[in-house]
Amino acid sequence: MFLYSLKLAKANLKNRPGLTLLTISAIAIGLALLTTTTTMSYQSSKIPLLEESEKIQTVLIDSRDQNARDITDVRRTPRLTYQDTQNLFTDATFPVEKTYLWKSFTFLNDENGDAHPRQVRTMAGLSNFFTMFKVPFLYGSGWSKADDENATPVIVLSYKMNQHFFGGENSVGKTIRINSSTLTVVGVLANWKLAARFYDRSFSTARFDDVFVPSSLALEINIPRRISCWEKDSEFVQDFSRENVNGLKASECTWLNLWVKLEDENQAKQYIDYLAQYVSDQKSFGRFPREHQPTLLSIKEYSELNSTNNTTLFIFALLSVLFFLVCLINTVGILLAKYMGKVPEIALRRALGAKKHVILMQYLIEIGLISFIGGVVGVILSYFGLKGMMKVYIYQSDYTVTADAIQHLYQLDWIMISQALLIAVGSSLIVSLYPVWKMCNTAPAGHLKAQ
Repeated sequence: MFLYSLKLAKANLKNRPGLTLLTISAIAIGLALLTTTTTMSYQSSKIPLLEESEKIQTVLIDSRDQNARDITDVRRTPRLTYQDTQNLFTDATFPVEKTYLWKSFTFLNDENGDAHPRQVRTMAGLSNFFTMFKVPFLYGSGWSKADDENATPVIVLSYKMNQHFFGGENSVGKTIRINSSTLTVVGVLANWKLAARFYDRSFSTARFDDVFVPSSLALEINIPRRISCWEKDSEFVQDFSRENVNGLKASECTWLNLWVKLEDENQAKQYIDYLAQYVSDQKSFGRFPREHQPTLLSIKEYSELNSTNNTTLFIFALLSVLFFLVCLINTVGILLAKYMGKVPEIALRRALGAKKHVILMQYLIEIGLISFIGGVVGVILSYFGLKGMMKVYIYQSDYTVTADAIQHLYQLDWIMISQALLIAVGSSLIVSLYPVWKMCNTAPAGHLKAQ
């Protein structure tokens, strides 16, 4: 019976083809906009390093002066000072895996001058950064702990920078200049597809780091630091960020991110207590004048906060849902116009003994076919919609980002394609119940008499 109903449904698609095409178009256009926005939201809310995202947490303590503005969003908690970072990192009281890092901009150039120099995003950190955050390598590896201690002039290149300066070849052992210093390449990253650059707390989804160097080396060759200074040290910002390293180390300026790996919730609570005790001890030295409870924020928690506060995507998603609902309402009207003309035919079939549920199944199968076709067309349109939104983003950024850097945010996958088709078929079947039920429940006697 199902195959017979399917055969009739396929034949009925050719009846009143204009209305059939209009129904497909309404579903496809509404679904395309909905899928475009939901895909953008889905891709941008992916949690980086998912398998470790609840264990790896960033340390948040507030060492600012008393007059600083209150923090209403935990994500706005300042980074750490050098002395706090070193105290917490070197203290063996609470032995957990931990690392710290800070960011800079530098100029990169090859020794021979064959490639154009590039201003690059530079991350200065420790050797265990690569193992803690499971960074994939194409060639070589990260530097050693001894390199951290000795400020060895070594560098790890991103996949993109290795392509630019060395044509994608294995560059391990070759040299490259960062500002005026010559460094030896010890590793090249594979194409690291992070959902977001979480480790510097920016959670940028478009701009990723180009080179990685030991923090000790970065301080020795005095690359610029991106720092925040408060009332006491505000007049020294320029001096501390580019020249006076020792002054910066002793100041209350914040610029480092400290990450710790905690195995469970109980260990996290113990570490927070440890941080609270540390802050209390520092208060006795005249530091930490503000009343502040130290806390931790995991990668997962940070990602979820960013997703929740993305008002632009929320507005887009809300508008797309409303537009899709309008398209579905229009679909109901089109189906009524299409099927009410079928009432005399249905009256005759029912008079000849056709069961109501058989007729109902036939038309629901037909609507299922129409909505599936509309869903396929909608997915195709959403592909082009995502490409268009990606170009808009690149234009808004003044072309400071490339398509390669952000294409993961505008990419359909099988989850989103399957969801789109299910929404198309499921919602269309639901809204079509009224016109189909109305058609099947019309009394046949009046139509037979008229004929």
